[in-house]
Amino acid sequence: MATEFRSVWISDLHLGTRWTNVDALNTFLRDLSCQKLYLVGDIFDFWVLDKNWYWPTSHNEVMLNIFRISEEGTEVIYVPGNHDDIFRGYDGMSMSGIRMANSDTHTTADGRRFVVTHGDEFDRVVANHRWLAKLGARADNFIRWLSKLINDFLGRFNVPEWQAPAFFKHSIKGVCKLGSSFERSLVSLAGELGCNGVICGHVHKTALKEFDNRLYCNDGDWIDNASALVEHTDGNLELLDCKTHALRL
Repeated sequence: MATEFRSVWISDLHLGTRWTNVDALNTFLRDLSCQKLYLVGDIFDFWVLDKNWYWPTSHNEVMLNIFRISEEGTEVIYVPGNHDDIFRGYDGMSMSGIRMANSDTHTTADGRRFVVTHGDEFDRVVANHRWLAKLGARADNFIRWLSKLINDFLGRFNVPEWQAPAFFKHSIKGVCKLGSSFERSLVSLAGELGCNGVICGHVHKTALKEFDNRLYCNDGDWIDNASALVEHTDGNLELLDCKTHALRL
């Protein structure tokens, strides 16, 4: 499938962790052609990097691909999230050709307006109990590490992989923030701003649904998935599975 789009949204790459689908990400970025590329937060995971530095060449390649896309004429907009909120102090500035914006408004080819934000402001745990959110993130990393260790061992004996319980896989933070209240809060924000919908990330769960005649769009993540939200030249929005390039994820 051709990877030429009017606009593309990706988020939650979590560069600096061992769980990013970095090979699929680099393949996607190498072939990507679009007028606008939105990086919708948690591109870097400073919550992990602050404790344990991990930065292989493949993660550096991601950044080089993004800089190349920018240099080739694509407008790149970086909307920081909670794991890379250090960049929120650069709102309105340009860094290496990438425009920094704590939130943005995008107008599709068919005239619809969407507010673009990471979404963590509407996560009760992150907003009110940051320490619990960080604890949940560390628990999630530990369970992923333990799961890999166990499955590497089981693989030697051709035993089926152990599937970590969903509660642990998504962490305390993830469990608390999932649900329609998060989605409806963001759709309400779109209404307050006079927009037709919202585009966000944060919850690592793709979505393209309607509430109160407004669209809630979530581009997913690159940890448990490899997904993007794309806008075609006619303004139509669709979700993309970037491992298979199949639309309607």
